[in-house]
Amino acid sequence: MARYKLRKGVAIGSLAAENDGMLSNVFVDAGYLERLSDASEGAFLILGRAGSGKTALIRKLKEQYKHVVQLDPEELSMQYLQNSVLKTVAGWGVNLEIFYKYLWRHICILELIRMRYDDANDVPSAMSGFLKFIDPNTREFQKTRELSRSYLLDYGDSYWVKTDSRVKAITSEVEKKLKSDVGVSASLDHAPSSIEAKAARGKETRTLNHVETEIVERAQQIVSDFQIADLNRVVDALGKNGFTDPQNPYLIVIDDLDKNWMPDDSLYLDLVKSLLFTVRELNYRLDNAKIIVALREDISHRVFQLRSPHEPQREKWSDVQIKVRWSKEQLVQMVDNRLAEVYRGEYTQAAPTLADLLPQKRKRPGEDEPIDYLIERTLMRPRDVIDFLNRCFDQTSEMSRLSLADLRSAEVGYSEARLNAILDEWDNSYLGLRLTFPLLTKLGCRFTPSDITEEDLMEILLDDRAFDCRWLKDLSEEYTGGPVGITNVKNSLIGVWYLVGLIGVKDSASHRTHFSLDRALNAKTDLEPDSTFIVLKMLRSALGISEKHC
Repeated sequence: MARYKLRKGVAIGSLAAENDGMLSNVFVDAGYLERLSDASEGAFLILGRAGSGKTALIRKLKEQYKHVVQLDPEELSMQYLQNSVLKTVAGWGVNLEIFYKYLWRHICILELIRMRYDDANDVPSAMSGFLKFIDPNTREFQKTRELSRSYLLDYGDSYWVKTDSRVKAITSEVEKKLKSDVGVSASLDHAPSSIEAKAARGKETRTLNHVETEIVERAQQIVSDFQIADLNRVVDALGKNGFTDPQNPYLIVIDDLDKNWMPDDSLYLDLVKSLLFTVRELNYRLDNAKIIVALREDISHRVFQLRSPHEPQREKWSDVQIKVRWSKEQLVQMVDNRLAEVYRGEYTQAAPTLADLLPQKRKRPGEDEPIDYLIERTLMRPRDVIDFLNRCFDQTSEMSRLSLADLRSAEVGYSEARLNAILDEWDNSYLGLRLTFPLLTKLGCRFTPSDITEEDLMEILLDDRAFDCRWLKDLSEEYTGGPVGITNVKNSLIGVWYLVGLIGVKDSASHRTHFSLDRALNAKTDLEPDSTFIVLKMLRSALGISEKHC
């Protein structure tokens, strides 16, 4: 076999797709691109863990298709909402969901019009082209033409070039409408201390409550009626006549929703939720145009936790989701493609495959194949595999093969980095997760719920730091003492560990270990006292769990 010489520090790629210079040449498509680019296919929501390849899919869409625009949440100036009077009226109980949906619909529709009639420097001409598709010979379309013309003349000129201006201008307009109502305006100007003082005066309390109810209803009507009918006419006109070529789809992609574009967490979740409902509706109404959203699974989990009883259940969204999943064979192909790219640019000899570089298997009973050793120490994501191998290559040079010692040496830093990545990924949902790690270390690589004692739970729940963590406070409230309370808290804790990817559950029938990536787990109904859980091999080094005892 040839002796492959890799310079120290040679990498097979970047951990972030946006910084990965070789991605275009090494991309592995699992069939997702065709589904996403097909406007007649309902799937628009790319779901995946951090590092699973969502951004890579969007990059390939932008490279392969002519009409693709990416909206960056950080450039939309949604923070403007945080400081507007809308936040005040929301505190009164006014439901702003309709307005948020309108805002997203407006942003997406104006972006589609801009793509379809694409002279951003000549707005009147572009809008004139847009209006030509409306048949002047029918009464229905004549009415639609006038409404569309009025709407676009009102909003197109100032919003055509700068997306962030759209958000500011619309928000300012609805604020103006609210302030033009005498009662609403007076309440907005009223200092909270004055309201509290009035409310304390017995008889006046009933009058105040009556006035406030009336004001809330008026504010709700102003927000709910804001330009929605006009925009719906434009959507209908576009749907019927705007995008007529199935071979030329127009795509809007929205990524980076996990970035800090909205500091107010409650408003952030409301906006993401409204975005998903808006995109689902628009995609249904528009032929040959499609809006695609990439979302981390932890954010999806949080959004659907807020679902009201009248909204579609999570499983009813399955037809619009593309869950990014990788098989062992696809991950190996991804590495082989990257090795070929590295060698094409750096060396003249033929490129090795992953199998060529991994240690030869020693013929010992029960010993893993080298490729399985690597893959089992990942969450089946490209980022994990790239990180592990980059660390191996960074400490080795002029090798013919990696040794098992090389893998184990690289695994120390890799395991710590992956554990920290999980903490970062789920920090908004499970702040304080690290407080539970000593218990995982104590339990070892495999355990059953019955191995967790009441003392173990109390050590976590009574930690002073736990009082700053909402989910741990919830567990404390769930704890009532006695067998039932202990079991509920224990199962809830295990459910969180499973959800975030720290542990898997062993199937007693097939002896296969399942993780949250491939099987959901209901902590209230699916756990038995003798269910066996396995700590992910990727994390054992960082948790201080010795493989010798596994």
